Amino acid sequence: MPWTCQCTVLNSDTAQACIRCGRPLRPASSKSDAWKLGAIAGAILFGGIFGVGLAVFVIGRGGDTNGTAQAATAQTSRNTEAKSPFQESFDASFKNSCRQSSISFGKVSRAVADNYCDCALTVFNKTHSMTEAAASCKKYIFR
Repeated sequence: MPWTCQCTVLNSDTAQACIRCGRPLRPASSKSDAWKLGAIAGAILFGGIFGVGLAVFVIGRGGDTNGTAQAATAQTSRNTEAKSPFQESFDASFKNSCRQSSISFGKVSRAVADNYCDCALTVFNKTHSMTEAAASCKKYIFR
């Protein structure tokens, strides 16, 4: 690539000195490129810090909007949520064994046992505690 001398003369690629004034060819200074790269890196760094700070500020102030969106999404997913085959199998097995043990344990009608077992299953699915399920649903068993 031809190079231009300070006296504005265009010289050939192989010329080591200017053909008009005789000045030697000087390679391009890497310092001129270094400050440009430093300025670009600084702008990117400043933009990144400013962007993260702005995002944190907006998310912090807009928590209600985000919470409302999450609540709506959670409610929608609960309404359309289909039980997995494992969950359906577990629920049926739980109700069956609960009904059998309730009826065999005492003189309890099938309807009372079913009400108790439905309540117990609901509480157990929420808390995963059979103790809490028994305590919450004892109102269904009359002694």
